[in-house]
Amino acid sequence: MKKITGLSILVLLFVLSATSAYGESVKMQGNSFPSGTIATASSVYSSYIPANVIDKDLNTRWNASTYQATLQLDFPRELNISALQLAAVATPTTDEKYTVFGFKNGLWTQISEPTVRNVLAQNTPVVLEPIPVKPGNYDAIKINIDGRNSWVAINEITYINETLNVPHLEKDVDGYIILGWNSVQGATHYEVKRSETPGGPYTTIDTVQEGTWLGYGDRETYDVEENRYKDYYYVVTASNGSVTSPNSNEVSLIRPKTPLNVQAVAGDTEANVTWDKVDNATSYGVRVATSEEGPYQYLNYVKDNKITVSKLVNGTKYYIQIFATNDDGYSRYSSPVSVIPGVHQTLNAPHLEKDVDGYIILGWNSVQGATHYEVKRSETPGGPYTTIDTVQEGTWLGYGDRETYDVEENRYKDYYYVVTASNGSVTSPNSNEVSLIRPKTPLNVQAVAGDKEANVTWDKVDNAPSYGVRVATSEEGPYQYLEYVKDNKITVTKLVNGTKYYIRVVAYNDDGSSRYSSPVSVIPGIQETETPTETPTIN
Repeated sequence: MKKITGLSILVLLFVLSATSAYGESVKMQGNSFPSGTIATASSVYSSYIPANVIDKDLNTRWNASTYQATLQLDFPRELNISALQLAAVATPTTDEKYTVFGFKNGLWTQISEPTVRNVLAQNTPVVLEPIPVKPGNYDAIKINIDGRNSWVAINEITYINETLNVPHLEKDVDGYIILGWNSVQGATHYEVKRSETPGGPYTTIDTVQEGTWLGYGDRETYDVEENRYKDYYYVVTASNGSVTSPNSNEVSLIRPKTPLNVQAVAGDTEANVTWDKVDNATSYGVRVATSEEGPYQYLNYVKDNKITVSKLVNGTKYYIQIFATNDDGYSRYSSPVSVIPGVHQTLNAPHLEKDVDGYIILGWNSVQGATHYEVKRSETPGGPYTTIDTVQEGTWLGYGDRETYDVEENRYKDYYYVVTASNGSVTSPNSNEVSLIRPKTPLNVQAVAGDKEANVTWDKVDNAPSYGVRVATSEEGPYQYLEYVKDNKITVTKLVNGTKYYIRVVAYNDDGSSRYSSPVSVIPGIQETETPTETPTIN
């Protein structure tokens, strides 16, 4: 503004008092600058400091004591800016000129054309039309302002950042995945990103230019043999070189896993084939050969996890493989199983049950025609299984696998069991599978001291219905066992203030217990010498 006289002071006071309801009728566009932004100026009049331009209040202002001035804003982090909007006052009405510079990579560069805006002499600040700048990320900006015939005065500044809409991604599959998406206004190109885990992290695998076919066929997921059975997750981003959109929706290519536990039971000129169901498989393919190496003949697809292969020749050895399919593709072939159809005896599969007393105890029903039973074990569900013992018909039809408990390193492994019935020439299909799955060790155990107590928490453990807690005054023990709790927290009370305690947690289920957690220490209350008189208990 012009040099202040007694009259102009009255004008300033009137302007300030008349702007209290301003925000109700006019709003500035864009964003306020983040906390930590520092405002400085080449000239300051009286108490009208530069910080007023970023205080989110149109009733305050920065006033220079000159007709030309420079205002600088240093940001706490990079900001994406495509335009600035100013609210200003002037006395008298004037055409002010603004030139904006941006600071990036250690250099100041001009990022706007000299821009003229008309600032009216009125009782409230004028919200000016936005000033376009070169879109980009900047560490700071400065504005050279020429007030012409008025001292420079700015009430508020906001910034506008350019945004791009998020593309919507769709897919088709023809052996490999084919992606397609919509055109995004303002985008010059699109980045196709892929991950082998849902949610990323994603790696850019190609760039597609706007104006071409907005799609991408990822042939690598099919043409490279080892990639045909992996899971893939995709997103697309729109970009114009300075601004990039958020990730699109994620689409996936999830082909089914290989069918497990394939079994073939011979019949008269036929074979009854079964296998475990596969998650997200919509159908299964079956192929048959008279040699393990093939060639294989493909049969019809089936939706259920079983098939009767008919019109076979009795006495001929056949090899059978299964694969799973869905809309995204197909699995690897299962390992071939052999079968010789003919008129001969079959044995039913036993029904397997279990009990646990530290180690697992298996039991099953007698199968007519069987002379013995093979107990098989695996460390993965569905096998492959290894025979660990043979039990004769006419004895106790059970087996206690003490090795899973007596050998220290085995106590915390998972085990899966099946039993087959046999008579020396014919073997039944596998029984149902039973498992021994003991819980994992509780993690993130924390103890917070209180007055004569400690509040202990830990992360919940899958398939652990209860937990045990033990306490000692020495890290090596001996530890005193407290009662079991169902929740993943406990308050240990009746402790002695000033005494250091060590606490460990163990998870339990019907199959056994986990390893103990690493001990955590806690000193309850104000440390002072006391003699314990009571046994620690819990609430």
